[in-house]
Order: sequence, then structure tokens, then C-alpha cells
Amino acid sequence: MLSVIAGSPDGQVTVGDLAAALDLRQPTITHHVGILVDDGVLLREPRGREVLLTIAPDRLSAVQDILR
Repeated sequence: MLSVIAGSPDGQVTVGDLAAALDLRQPTITHHVGILVDDGVLLREPRGREVLLTIAPDRLSAVQDILR
């Protein structure tokens, strides 16, 4: 999930984007996103009917190090 978000053109994705990219059901993605949000790794930004997910700026370098 983190590599999909980090690799997106604007660093933002929706749960639907993640579900499609990872071939998983949205409830599964939502569950794991909730854990990452609770741990401060991801941020949720509501935009109308969608919620954009981004990697928290203070965690971005650590996530990039893990993905290398």
C-alpha cells in the first residue's frame, strides 16, 4: 500500500485506487488504512465524497527508506 501511495503522481490515492492496484476488496484496504492512520503513517483528507490518503510528511523519509 505504501509503495502504491508513494509511487502515485501526486502522492495521493483513494481506497478504491488501492483496492484496484492491489486486487483486494475495499473493506480489507480500509481495515489496513485504519491501522496506518492510527499509527500516524497515513493521513486522511476528505474531498467531497472521496477521502484521499497520503503518507504523513513526518514519516515520508522513513517510508521511502523502507521501500528502497
